[in-house]
Amino acid sequence: MSKEEWSLKGKGIIVKCGENLGYVVISEETLSQKERENADIFYPKHTVEFLRKKLIEDVKRTVPSDEELLIAVLVKRINKRFGVENE
Repeated sequence: MSKEEWSLKGKGIIVKCGENLGYVVISEETLSQKERENADIFYPKHTVEFLRKKLIEDVKRTVPSDEELLIAVLVKRINKRFGVENE
């Protein structure tokens, strides 16, 4: 996994402020102890799962039941929350 990618598959994710106020999110598994200590924000896996469930609930309450629209809005909100830009 590159430093530009992020995943909910790991034990947790790390958010590090990058240049130009951007964010770099990398898997906890790829970090050394020193890198973990220098991280700006750490989200343990249970916190990430909680945030993901809350986002899903929020999206379901605010958009029509069309599944494709729900997925598109969810992806956009998750990306916005974690500072990930769409390609």
